[in-house]
Parts: sequence; structure tokens; C-alpha cells
Amino acid sequence: MLRRLTMVTAATSVVAVATVGVLAFVTPGYLVHRVFDTAALQRGVAMVLTRDFRVDAAAVACPGRVPVTSGLRFSCNALVGADQLPVPVRVLNSTGTYQVSRPF
Repeated sequence: MLRRLTMVTAATSVVAVATVGVLAFVTPGYLVHRVFDTAALQRGVAMVLTRDFRVDAAAVACPGRVPVTSGLRFSCNALVGADQLPVPVRVLNSTGTYQVSRPF
């Protein structure tokens, strides 16, 4: 009887640890927070500025570790000529789609 109880307890523990592992580390949002890749974000913003707004930005700098959170708004900075211009960015969904607005 004691051996059976030990086996049931061990099996229950394994299932509990596996469940916590999946929820905590595999499923984003619990302990794993998705963030944008800063270099890719900067390239994407620069591409939109050039392609959509015909703005020739020599460099684009975005903050690091920006969370992929729907509705979040933040700014990158674009070097246009001698001016540093803020570029508004809005995260559209939890998959990482974002919208770049014209720099001020």
C-alpha cells in the first residue's frame, strides 16, 4: 500500500512539474514575455520611413526590450539630416505587427 501511494505521489508530482513548465516557459505571457528584436525593429521602422513616407533617415534608434503588447505605444528616434525626430510606433497585436507613423 505504501509503495502504491509513493508511485501515485511521484506520478502526480511529475504531471504537476510538467504543467508548470509548460505554462511558465513555453506559453508566452506567464513567465516568458515576448519582446521585439531591437535591430529588426529599427530596420523595419527605417524601411517604412523610406518606403511609405519618403523620409531619408540616416539612422533609427528604438528602445531595447520593447514588449510585444497589443496597444502599446512607444517612440523610436530617426536621424534626418541634422535633426533627431521622434517616430511614433504602435503595437497592433500580440503577434508583433506594428504601425509606424510619420515623424514629427
